[in-house]
Amino acid sequence: MSALRNLVDKIKPTFTKGGKLGFLESTFDAFETFLFVPNTTTQKGAHIRDCNDMKRTMIMVVVALMPALLFGFYNTGYLHFLSQGVQPEFWASLWFGFLKVLPIIVVSYVVGLGIEFAFAQARGHEVNEGFLVTGLLIPMIMPVDIPLWMVALATAFSVIFGKEVFGGTGMNVFNPALLARAFAFFAYTPSMSGATVWIAGMTEDMKNVAANIPGYVPQVVDGFSGATALENLSTTGQMGYSAMDAFLGFIPGCIGETSTLAILLGAALVHGRRFVAHDGFGIRRRAGDGLFLPGDRCDDLSGMVPPDHRRFRIRCRLHGHRPRDLGPDQYGQVHRGAADRCAGSADDRYSKYLCTYKRQQRGSEGHKSCNNQH
Repeated sequence: MSALRNLVDKIKPTFTKGGKLGFLESTFDAFETFLFVPNTTTQKGAHIRDCNDMKRTMIMVVVALMPALLFGFYNTGYLHFLSQGVQPEFWASLWFGFLKVLPIIVVSYVVGLGIEFAFAQARGHEVNEGFLVTGLLIPMIMPVDIPLWMVALATAFSVIFGKEVFGGTGMNVFNPALLARAFAFFAYTPSMSGATVWIAGMTEDMKNVAANIPGYVPQVVDGFSGATALENLSTTGQMGYSAMDAFLGFIPGCIGETSTLAILLGAALVHGRRFVAHDGFGIRRRAGDGLFLPGDRCDDLSGMVPPDHRRFRIRCRLHGHRPRDLGPDQYGQVHRGAADRCAGSADDRYSKYLCTYKRQQRGSEGHKSCNNQH
């Protein structure tokens, strides 16, 4: 790793401003920060200083997607061999699914990241990390038999019109992955629905059978249906699969959506790592401007910072639901103590700040209320 670090440091001046390839600074920075933890720190402004940067957070979310993705590999091969009347074997099914799904993932990342890099270069900004997750989510919510050019077009549409036109990561009003699926569904409905698109190779086989190609031997056995559980319910009134198969994921569907168990494993991982709280994401305000604050704690923090430093702050709950361990300094920055980051413990600094504010605003009456609370 030290050799790689030395190599990156050696070529870095070439990609910095004033260097021969200085126009690729944001691209080089994206690769460098992907490989190594950034050594830069904030100096002023409103920030929450923490040991986890955005890339590490997104990588952890990608890891949480692995159970559903790996099962998607296996289920793709499992249903393919089942449709041909062949007894599915574990490793053969996993390998077939991997080879079938990998091109979809590659197309999604190449197209999406290419657009992200292009916009970052044009704007002179850093490359945002959000597509590390989006690039994997898009293939996982697509049918396995979708043509690659449709994946590329849907990805490009979602990144450009669902994200970049609004300013990039954090500014978009649509989820890019869901927008890609919506675009593909409404633009190319036959390739996104039906009883054949969920089974690898079944769409092509049905086309060849319908074309009456001389000498062609159908690959799909008679009586096999690739319809999803919802499609069976809408047509026959029965799901067509057992509840256990539906829970484990041995049913037709999008690549990464069929296994409830695998999805729950991923959810348990991000929750266990305290990247999200049990009630999702919470919004808290730094200043009282009449904004409704969802969640079980809607504290007014207007007295913690001067009016000219008022800002809204979105808490991603990287360390769980601990609102009392926050306190701004003279610059309006919010710091987490080392003990809080390591042990996840909370202190009463928030209460002290709130009591100080109440005493200043309400006099002795606020002082009495604070004493009663403590």
